[in-house]
Amino acid sequence: MKKLFVGLFILICFSFNVFAEGNYDSQPFNNHVEKLPPNYLGHDIIKLYDDLNKQFPKKDEFETSAAYIKRLQAANYNNLYAFNIENESSEYNADLQRFETKILVSSAMDLDDSSIERFPVITTRTIHRETTTYTASNAYGASVQVKKYSGKEYGIGLTNKNDLKMEKYDSYFRTSFQVAPEKARTLKTNLGILLLCKLNIAGQGPSYVFRSFFYGKPTIDKPTEFSYSQCFIFAEVHEIWIYNFATGEIFKKIILKK
Repeated sequence: MKKLFVGLFILICFSFNVFAEGNYDSQPFNNHVEKLPPNYLGHDIIKLYDDLNKQFPKKDEFETSAAYIKRLQAANYNNLYAFNIENESSEYNADLQRFETKILVSSAMDLDDSSIERFPVITTRTIHRETTTYTASNAYGASVQVKKYSGKEYGIGLTNKNDLKMEKYDSYFRTSFQVAPEKARTLKTNLGILLLCKLNIAGQGPSYVFRSFFYGKPTIDKPTEFSYSQCFIFAEVHEIWIYNFATGEIFKKIILKK
């Protein structure tokens, strides 16, 4: 839980991003291109989640599991999807001319599943509500001003986490590459990360999507409260691209699945 709390705080801190302008892609993604259009956003994960959730609600008692799975498998969602990570962090080492970026991989539980299984997830888009403050006190009478963050997160339920080859106790997928300081300075303020994915059917349902919830309780020492509903699409990440959002220049392609 501590890792999740810290991770979400980092996402809040890096939520001031450059992706305010641009249009979402309505065509299957072409992973053979050598440059992306300027201000490329990838596919709209909110629209896709809503479409999947509407078309495939949880199986009811009058449908057999075999019939439900067959209906899922018959759906036309076989294209390659590109999801842009809005909240990212990066670091540049000028001495080594090395640019490093990292992606938080946390975990979430399916609210509609009675099991306690947790799925690895990557949040790609966050909608923040207005931040509020209130006064809280503990049993000893100490009081503090609490800042509350709330909203809704969208992302992928990662079905091939092992392909990322992360360190055992690390919550981040990390990658780095060489780049000159002049380009690194521009990239730092226009960093784009694309997850190229194929949708999967997974979970106990099974399903294309699942819902979860994150809550971070405030304390006297850390007077910050987090309350976020979460919506995830099960997907297998085939590639990760690092690019300049403003220009479309691609700096690195990480191939996880051929």
